[in-house]
Amino acid sequence: MHWSGFIKARHRIATGSVAALTAGAVLLGIAPTATADSPSKTARAAEVVEKVTGSGDIVSGIRQADGTTQTDIVTEAGAASVSVPATADGTVHTTTGAGSVGIGLPGMGQAKGIETKNGTIVYPDAAKNTDLAVQPTEDGGVRSLITVNNADAAKEYRFDLSLPDGAVTQQQEDGSALVLAGPGEDADIVGVFEAPWAKDAHGNPVPTSYRIENGALVQTIAFDENTAFPVVADPWYNPFSWHWKKIWGVTSRGLSRCGVGGFKNALGLGGGTVSVNVVLKKVAGRAAMMLPGGGYAYLSAAAWGCISNL
Repeated sequence: MHWSGFIKARHRIATGSVAALTAGAVLLGIAPTATADSPSKTARAAEVVEKVTGSGDIVSGIRQADGTTQTDIVTEAGAASVSVPATADGTVHTTTGAGSVGIGLPGMGQAKGIETKNGTIVYPDAAKNTDLAVQPTEDGGVRSLITVNNADAAKEYRFDLSLPDGAVTQQQEDGSALVLAGPGEDADIVGVFEAPWAKDAHGNPVPTSYRIENGALVQTIAFDENTAFPVVADPWYNPFSWHWKKIWGVTSRGLSRCGVGGFKNALGLGGGTVSVNVVLKKVAGRAAMMLPGGGYAYLSAAAWGCISNL
């Protein structure tokens, strides 16, 4: 079993909060389009998105000569580079030491990206009755956001994926999707699409789900005529996010094999009565401890004696 593939940790580095966008926000890098999108329309589209996501974890990028926006992010878990396309039919690229993952936006036209002062890049009218937005985040990830403006919009959105050679996607029970360096349970984790969510205009959840289909991540948003619009939905890709469900599963098997007491002693937790949940939380805390100068986490070698080879 590859330790690096099993015990990657999720860490975030604070880069400072940014004030929330208001309807009168200053927009940066506004590019004229054939439909002459107005700053006020773009500001409203951004305000809808940032009302749901907040703006404190967004990282602003630098506009390149070709219209893309480049954001370089350094976290405790590693460095990432996020490239956001100039138009809504382009591809977001997130690059780390594990390779580059491309996420094709589901835009149907040439709507140009407009960056707000908070760093959200908005594509108004990217598809019928739909706006798109992209937010590079301080943990090295990127949110690709769909804003469904009314019930006449599409209910499915296709994000075509470009993965490193040999990499595969794997659906998880909680609805998230792992990107793995290869097939097999011990494959290194390249990144994860967090479990999907969607919220209506009142902040209430709207049923949504992913499926993997022909090299694409397809998000379904189950709104209806009674939904309060606009609805915001979010595929959030994070190259440094540890999928805790896996460690819970392996740790639980370790507990069954060694018993709570033996596992607790292996972790150096001392005596006394302790519940399984407490042990699991302690394991998670130990897993989040970073090795000096590295991007990987560890459990104690004694604890691994309980859970290895299961």
